[in-house]
Amino acid sequence: MDTRDGEMTPGVRWSTWLAPLITGMAPRMYAPFRGRPRKPWRSPEGLAVDHWTAISDGQHNLTTDLTWWRDRYWLVHSSTPWHLASARSKLVLWSSPDARAWTRAAEFRAPGGDIRDPKLAVIGDRLFLYVLRNDGFVAEPSDTAFTVSDDGTTWAPLRACGPRGWLLWRPKQQGDAWYVPAYWHEHGKSILLRTTDGETWTQVSQIHEGGHNDETDLEFLPDGRAVVTARLEMSGSMFGHDEGCTLVAFADAPYTTWRTLRCPTTRLDGPNLFAYGGSIYAAGRHHPPSSRDAFWDRRGGFF
Repeated sequence: MDTRDGEMTPGVRWSTWLAPLITGMAPRMYAPFRGRPRKPWRSPEGLAVDHWTAISDGQHNLTTDLTWWRDRYWLVHSSTPWHLASARSKLVLWSSPDARAWTRAAEFRAPGGDIRDPKLAVIGDRLFLYVLRNDGFVAEPSDTAFTVSDDGTTWAPLRACGPRGWLLWRPKQQGDAWYVPAYWHEHGKSILLRTTDGETWTQVSQIHEGGHNDETDLEFLPDGRAVVTARLEMSGSMFGHDEGCTLVAFADAPYTTWRTLRCPTTRLDGPNLFAYGGSIYAAGRHHPPSSRDAFWDRRGGFF
């Protein structure tokens, strides 16, 4: 992916060593909370949602993505011993004709580092996979890489993608081009990139700067306008921040000027925007407001 391939950072090394210990203790730590009532699932208005288990292999599977290509569903997810960084992490790609019975198609690794946040895109009838390499104990993304396949089973080697230091999210097609939002690896700003081949990306505009801007996603309205949501952490504190929120941004073609507002309803982490029935839906992790009862109980806090 870059010159650091194969070099394990100290943070990843410590996290990899600690994973067996922490995962062994976790069931005992979690025991007092078992049986607590959970909020019932509610489908968004106008959208009927069904759900079932796709993969259950005992691993900590996270950061999933799904697409339809060559008359099959393609599902990719991270597979790792725990949520923090691990040199044993990998991406697993599956395919299915019906989204019920899945066949393993490929695996991807970043030697010496953590790999996650995979995103699939069909560009020019080829299947592209974009991934983030993570460094440090808590798996902080540092760069984007990509690979491409003509059949879903044979893949090119991972290589660097986009301007260095920018973390690409989920590409979307508009007209004869594909667009993707990206946020800076040190947080605090996001940009829009454009490609016609899936490999070479050029900057179109800056979407936002400030608020510890993190994960940023994109969708297009039927009239061609672009809408973006971004995770605004408001600080880099592991305890979260009372003013954590979601940025919502809009732009008309050619997407060079953005109008923004902040939505305090939640801080939308891991956003996934999609269009259905003329409406746009935003899915992601929900964070309730700060309780203000304790300094560690802030919106988006680690605890």
